[in-house]
Amino acid sequence: MNASIKDILISVLKKNIENELMQEYEKLNLTMDKDIFIKFIRERINIYSKQINLHNNHTTNYNFYNYDKYNISRNKFKNKNDRCMARIWLNGYGGQCSHKKSNNDLCNKHIDMLEEYDSLLFNRVDEDKPTNDKLKGHVLPWK
Repeated sequence: MNASIKDILISVLKKNIENELMQEYEKLNLTMDKDIFIKFIRERINIYSKQINLHNNHTTNYNFYNYDKYNISRNKFKNKNDRCMARIWLNGYGGQCSHKKSNNDLCNKHIDMLEEYDSLLFNRVDEDKPTNDKLKGHVLPWK
């Protein structure tokens, strides 16, 4: 693909993502400073935009009818005894964290969360799904 077209597409995509995230920021009435939030999302968008690979390959073998990019299966990690037992959001479907256990059936990330907040955001996978998140009390629209 022509480099200038690619740059334009990525630029438009980045701006659209930033606009959508700012709309969510406004809806959620977050306590985070707006300038810090903008800086954070711009940094994350820049990191992820570098991973975009646009090409002119019209002979791909993808089966787009059976592919749902928003629901990537985590079944290979489901109920694995060697993995962290914390539940993750996974686009509202819930799933098991894929990191290796470190201590108390949890990975280091979820141990830190438990120590800091005395709770896991979405419980453990061997517990019921919470109706509200454990940190801010937001209603969780599970699928």
